[in-house]
Amino acid sequence: MSLITGDDVVWLLPPDWSQPVIETLTWLTDVGMSRTGVRQKRQLRLAPRRGFSFRVVDDAVARRLMSLMRAGAGAGPWQLPIWHDAQRLAAGLDAGAESIPCATAGYDFAAGAKALLWTSPADCEVVDIAAVADEGLTLDGATAASWPAGSRLYPLRRALLLTPPQESFLSAAASATAVEFQLDEPCDWPALLPDVEYGDAPLLEDRPSEPQDWSASWGRQLQQTDPQTGRITVLDQPGRPFRAQQTFWQIAGRQDNAAFRSLLYGLAGRWSGPQGGLWLPSWSQDLRLAAPAAEDATQIRIEWCGYTRYGLQRPGVRDIRIEVAGGDTPYARIIDSVEDGSTELLTLDGPLGSAITPGNVRQISFVAFMQLASDAIELQHVTDADGLTTCELDWEATDEQ
Repeated sequence: MSLITGDDVVWLLPPDWSQPVIETLTWLTDVGMSRTGVRQKRQLRLAPRRGFSFRVVDDAVARRLMSLMRAGAGAGPWQLPIWHDAQRLAAGLDAGAESIPCATAGYDFAAGAKALLWTSPADCEVVDIAAVADEGLTLDGATAASWPAGSRLYPLRRALLLTPPQESFLSAAASATAVEFQLDEPCDWPALLPDVEYGDAPLLEDRPSEPQDWSASWGRQLQQTDPQTGRITVLDQPGRPFRAQQTFWQIAGRQDNAAFRSLLYGLAGRWSGPQGGLWLPSWSQDLRLAAPAAEDATQIRIEWCGYTRYGLQRPGVRDIRIEVAGGDTPYARIIDSVEDGSTELLTLDGPLGSAITPGNVRQISFVAFMQLASDAIELQHVTDADGLTTCELDWEATDEQ
């Protein structure tokens, strides 16, 4: 069957999975900030621009096919298989089939789009999708060929090859090529924010992975005046710190991959949802409990760390998460603090709701109201979405709730 669909040519060569397939989601947010640190934001894209980059290693026929495809189609438009959404047919498919039984939950199938049946670059077929249901795809037309069980099925998305790929020859017959596609159609996905709240805003309770190292910082919105011949004047108009931190995510399995993508769509880059952000723990040991406290206690005693001198209930260091082994996780706001020898006594805005001891508290972390620091998010698909995807997110503190 012809693999030219209208003006589009199908990209036939799968990636070299020894390296991740990198997917980039890019939103567009207009952010204005006042001198006091208050932000005003406008969401300028309802759906992100979506790009893919991956490496192709070819020899013999595949290398010649790669060269001729690029020479014949140039920038495109192409129909690009969504590589991490591959699945294999559980049963054979007869020629003339008007539907394809398959999994669709968490896959990038869309009514009006296309799909690819594939066993090799020389043996594949494009089909048009009329409707997507839980049990499979209804086709607009029928299959031209029969397909055995185990054949691969990919969603297709219209894409442009904006940057000419650079081919590196490994030998006269083999090469490695890095390609970078920009999708040329909207890609909608269910947008969901956490349903757990702290105060009146979403709270992200899912614990990220812990790489060998990650970073955090306390920024200030400083204005400097330097006359070059006198003293430098520094003005901190907001008078408060703005915490920045990284979280690293390892997402395993299609269900968790789909949920994480829904979180990203709910945040939509720096827009970060209808409330402009969410509550995020630092996931570090910021305070250490020094004495037990009952569930109705409104004070906790911590080991001295200078909180009373420097924390002063400022935004970013006034809300805490108390992780209790085998129990509930209290969240609270610190409203007062005093030093008491080698300890400090923190007064909370309400009772703990759970008894705690130094032995059963795993971690006390600060919780800050954060937004994503970038409109561009990179997903590294180490395998298909039934396996592992990794993602690093950068956050910055925003207007405190």
